[in-house]
Amino acid sequence: GDATETLRRTMAEGVAPGSGRAELCILRGANHMAFCEPVDPTCSAVDSDRPLGADGAAVRSALGALIVDFLGAAGVAGSRLAPEERTAALAPPLIFAVDAVRVPEDARCVGAEVAAAGAATAAQPAGQAAAADDEVAWEALRGALDGWMDRLRSELRLAPSSFAEESAEWAAGGLRGSLDGFASPAVEWGVRYANEAAESGGGGGGAALGSAGAKSVGVNLWLTSRLPVPHMTLYVGVRAGRATLMADHLPRFDLGERPEHVAAFYGGEQASRWSAAQRVKGLTPFRSSDPSVRAL
Repeated sequence: GDATETLRRTMAEGVAPGSGRAELCILRGANHMAFCEPVDPTCSAVDSDRPLGADGAAVRSALGALIVDFLGAAGVAGSRLAPEERTAALAPPLIFAVDAVRVPEDARCVGAEVAAAGAATAAQPAGQAAAADDEVAWEALRGALDGWMDRLRSELRLAPSSFAEESAEWAAGGLRGSLDGFASPAVEWGVRYANEAAESGGGGGGAALGSAGAKSVGVNLWLTSRLPVPHMTLYVGVRAGRATLMADHLPRFDLGERPEHVAAFYGGEQASRWSAAQRVKGLTPFRSSDPSVRAL
């Protein structure tokens, strides 16, 4: 179903006729924590909400521009934003949906103007539109992974480590990337790595896609020997209209010799969750080139 249905019905049915303007604008990458910097970890919405996009500042700027422009258009306070200021704040890739629910026909409508900007973006050449879609998907996936990375930093008390300093920034062929190292009393070593294909210039050089390029980011955590639990790997990437997610708990023992480890971490409820994840609509299971990693 449409996850925005309740929002749309609130605007259509919850605002009484004659009560003034009613406009709906839904942003990609926004959630209940969009106005918080940093995110408040004590709020239950942190765990139940959809992930906050990677560029929280852009989301906050867009929300602020919408509020100011709406108040100006309704004559409640101040004046409307200048067109160039509105265009700068309301980047079309941020806009998921707009509805002018109840606006006088002769009035300038904030939502309609945003929709027009989105329509102009949709009218761009197919290659550019595909690259824009890839960028939206990339921002959402990277934001989700980095949100979990922040949580892992807190719960596992991860601190920066110098073991990856020599490769903190690197480039090879058509790729460039970064590597950040971490360690803690619970984690022997951990890395967050990011790779990006060079932008295409029309003459080859790198497996690029449009102007956005193939992008990926991942986290590997290798736990200390005193913890009898699996290691962890996470990876997300976007390339040529296809998003990839790899996530698994890596065995730390010979599972043939440690059946209790299989029962605790790879059977029962854990196995049921993994099976359910593979049945999520839109996901296609595949076999990773790493034989120890199950992947989606």
